[in-house]
Amino acid sequence: MGAELILIWVSAPAAVCYDRMKQRNSDRDSLKLLDWQEYVKKIDFNTPNELVEANGVDQLFVFDNTNAETGQESLRYILEKLGE
Repeated sequence: MGAELILIWVSAPAAVCYDRMKQRNSDRDSLKLLDWQEYVKKIDFNTPNELVEANGVDQLFVFDNTNAETGQESLRYILEKLGE
């Protein structure tokens, strides 16, 4: 009985993250939003591409969480690939 590790990278531009944090209105985000430019400098929004095609096999799926449409497209793609 074995298991396979599947990595899914959730991706969204910094501006989308900012808007969603504001909408969420959570205490945990208050300091981030107060000094957004400083917070963003510490976050790496880049996809770790070295995992995307490691050894010719997808090691990482990217879920584009920019909006509902890209999210649905990403989900369909990931589920299709996992079903293969």
